[in-house]
Amino acid sequence: MALDTNVVHTDLNYLIPDGFESAPNSVTVRDARRMPRESWQTLGFELFHFPSVVKSWDDDNAIAQLHYKELVEFAIEQTGADVATISGHIKRNPSESAKHEDLAPITFVHSDFAPSYRQAIFDRHAEPDSLPDLVVGKKEASSEHPNLSQASRILILQFWRNLGPKKMDLPIAFCNPASIDTGSLRFLPVEDYAGSGTFFETIGIESNNVENHDWRYFPEMTQDEMVVFRTFDTARQEQDLPDWTPHSAFRDPAVALGAPARSSIECRVHCFFFDE
Repeated sequence: MALDTNVVHTDLNYLIPDGFESAPNSVTVRDARRMPRESWQTLGFELFHFPSVVKSWDDDNAIAQLHYKELVEFAIEQTGADVATISGHIKRNPSESAKHEDLAPITFVHSDFAPSYRQAIFDRHAEPDSLPDLVVGKKEASSEHPNLSQASRILILQFWRNLGPKKMDLPIAFCNPASIDTGSLRFLPVEDYAGSGTFFETIGIESNNVENHDWRYFPEMTQDEMVVFRTFDTARQEQDLPDWTPHSAFRDPAVALGAPARSSIECRVHCFFFDE
């Protein structure tokens, strides 16, 4: 079934209940462009028209110098955060996949960070001199580096942009967290992600009641569009609300693998809030 129809029937890889492996499960992915628009605050993800001043997405220096600033300012506007930081980006395309398998499109239902990631963020920002490797945006102008480990709330927004043709072999889909039983969540260790030396816990989803999962996608995204999705929020954790947004690459049955291959960029912004 082609991606310009109302739904796509495909397989997504879920964790086997009480097991350590994943297996494909049949799901229906609906065209979110044909559905009423919902905000990332309520749904967990949202499509924005967001042209960038970056002229060439092959220029990593321009991305770091220009696009990071755009994103921290946008994140502060969206969230009201006092401070927002960004320290890098990930591209997924054949050349990046050849460097490390972790940089291939992820065909596994997951949300990036478990609640334990809070301590990792605090540890990284324990000292103000940890900030030089970050692009920092602030709601209020100040020359002082804030002590981010003193934040009362931390929220992570992620930004996904298609850099290749509108049609691709492995587009990305997002699931409405409200359609998933929290008992299906599993926290999984990730060691040395893409050779970076980092360790964290990610969230995998067991294949319970998959037929109820509300999967959506935005077909034929252009380079001037961007999906914003939430993957961590200490405020929602404290209220026992989902702060995770399950997502996964999926096979477009109308496009042969590699014809064309997916080319995308992901950026992650940490938003910090301080009590008055």
